[in-house]
Parts: sequence; C-alpha cells; structure tokens
Amino acid sequence: TMADGSAQVEAATHAATDATSRATELRVATREGFEKVMAEVALLTAEVDGLETCVEGLAHALDRVGRVAEDIASVAQMTNMLALNAQVEAARAGSAGRGFMVVAQEVKAMSERTAAATNDIGQTLTSLRGAAEQIAATNARVLARTGAMQEEARSHASLNTQVDRALNEVNDQQAQIDDARRASAQSVRVVEGGI
Repeated sequence: TMADGSAQVEAATHAATDATSRATELRVATREGFEKVMAEVALLTAEVDGLETCVEGLAHALDRVGRVAEDIASVAQMTNMLALNAQVEAARAGSAGRGFMVVAQEVKAMSERTAAATNDIGQTLTSLRGAAEQIAATNARVLARTGAMQEEARSHASLNTQVDRALNEVNDQQAQIDDARRASAQSVRVVEGGI
C-alpha cells in the first residue's frame, strides 16, 4: 500500500539522518584530534629550533676552548724551549749551575706534561665537535621531517574542509528529502482519506 511505501521512505530517511549525524560527530572528533596533533607538531618544531640554537652555542664554546688549548700548547712549547736553553746554560756554568739544572729539568717535565694534556684536550675537542655536528645534522633532519608533517597536515586540513562541505551538502539534501517525505506522507493520507 501507499502507507507501507511511505513508512519505508520514512524509515530510510531516519536511518540516513542518523548516519549523517554520526558522520558529523566523527568529523568533529577527527578535527579536534587533528588540531591537537598539529599543536604538538608546532611545539616539537619550536623545541627543535631551540635545540639548533643550543648546538650552535656548543660549537662556539668548543671553538673557544680549542683556541685556549692552542694557546696553552704554544706556551708549553715555548716553556720547553726555554727549559732546554736553561739546561744548556746550567751545563756551561758547571757545578755552579747544578741547582739551576734541576729547576730547568722540572720546568721541562712540566711543559711536556702540559703539551700532552693539551694534546688530549685537542683530541677530546675533535670528538665533541664530531658529536655536535651529528646532533646538528640530526636536528636538521628532524626539522625537515616536522616541516613535511606540517605540510601534509595542511593538505589534510584542506581535505577536512572538503569533507565538511560534502557533509553539509548531505545534511541539506537530507533536509530536502525529509521535507519531501513529509509532503508525500501528507499527500498519501489525503489520497487514502479520499478513497
């Protein structure tokens, strides 16, 4: 009968309305989740940018330490040369220079230890510079990846906007179908009442 057909249309309309409502709720939840992820990516990017500044500061500090170590090595080398000259002069002085010879030997030993220590500092600085360069390279890769993630997210945001428009169109069409169903149901009642 016409009433049965009208009831089926009404049931289908309600089911479509329910599905559209669920889709809208999911869209809202997805958008909120997406916005949270984007906020976290933005925070991560800011942190990585800050890390880059720290790494640059570390590199400058290592350079300063390297220059100081070079100065110390230069002083140690000059001290060693002075100690050698003092030993030569003490040897020329004979027995009168023996005390001076002992001091010259001690100064020479200290300059050799200083040279060895500055060599160790140099090697350590080389290792630290290598580690800082690796950190900087990793940081650059992370920045590139977060940039790519942000670009991908912008693309998804555009898709979300398109989904919003499509769901709004479906809602509008659903409202038109519901209006048509009501009008049809009214017409069926009028026709059935006239029969």
